[in-house]
Amino acid sequence: MDALREQRMRAVDMFEAGCRQVDVVNALGVTAQAASRWYHQWRSGGREALVGAARLGRRARLSDEQIEQVEAALLAGPKTHGFATDMWTLARVADVIERVTGVRHSPTQ
Repeated sequence: MDALREQRMRAVDMFEAGCRQVDVVNALGVTAQAASRWYHQWRSGGREALVGAARLGRRARLSDEQIEQVEAALLAGPKTHGFATDMWTLARVADVIERVTGVRHSPTQ
């Protein structure tokens, strides 16, 4: 089960237990808009309305494993990757992502 679906199912469990939308926001760290949307979908269609909710937005270009590799590389610090200072910039992060995964991202992504 993907992480978003798991969050939605936790939200449903909370709604069924009588929790409010604000409780879902605080417990799951989601936006108020997401909690509201999930609540209304649950009220109108029950658990099933949220089980099959479609993925929104673009598909991720990096796998979970690649994200972990990028995270480890970034935690090692900029100097480890040959940069002159210990400050990350968007361009540097994009460069490290490409080096680690072979996937090119614009610095604005």
